[in-house]
Amino acid sequence: MSYQKLPDSTKNIISKNSNDYNKANYKQIKFTVRPEIADKFEALCKEAGVSRAEMFRRLVGWYDRKNGLTLITQKSKIQIVR
Repeated sequence: MSYQKLPDSTKNIISKNSNDYNKANYKQIKFTVRPEIADKFEALCKEAGVSRAEMFRRLVGWYDRKNGLTLITQKSKIQIVR
């Protein structure tokens, strides 16, 4: 069995499916912090061996548990229940 390049039409279909999936399942959040906070956050990620997105998810989960919050998500709707 030999390797064959994918035709451009197949590449386009894969790309479109990937983009549609990401739009439906993820939301990008951007914010600006002081350099020392960014450095601490990067150090936390490195120490835990996780991505920035995973560390952010962990921090939000920790905050929710600490404050007795339950995060209920349904597609793009987010509801916080006490």
